[in-house]
Amino acid sequence: MAQNPENTTKNTNLDSETKAYPENSLIIDDDKWTRTLLFRFLKEFKIQSIESDNPYTGISLAVKEKPDIIFLDIYLPEINGDKILKIFKELDITKDIPVVMVSGNFSKELLHDTYTRGAAGFISKPFNSLIVKEMLDKIFKTDEADPIKEKEWVKEL
Repeated sequence: MAQNPENTTKNTNLDSETKAYPENSLIIDDDKWTRTLLFRFLKEFKIQSIESDNPYTGISLAVKEKPDIIFLDIYLPEINGDKILKIFKELDITKDIPVVMVSGNFSKELLHDTYTRGAAGFISKPFNSLIVKEMLDKIFKTDEADPIKEKEWVKEL
């Protein structure tokens, strides 16, 4: 588990506009490379990150740290991300935290399932910083993107 100690102030000025990105995030993924990439990309947007390679530690960190956003791998050892998402959405302390599901497998069914279970977004591996930025923009409405329209599109699948 690693923590980004830099920049403890709220990030409210990106792309020369007054846009508020979250202050901190939690990355739950058993793949070190994915965690490292997300950590670096989020750091570009001045978002502090804590990481967990273990689903149980990830749940504990979410409850203890109350991050502004969670990036959650779907396929984890012992407990899959969809079950963790269900736990997060049932706990009062985490139910309002946006959860972005991350997976190397992409299908309409998987996308539909993640949104119907309460995910705020879905990122398919491999990804880059632009994809992460677009997801942040959708979730935190820092762009023209509208996550409600995206969820309505998913219902039509």
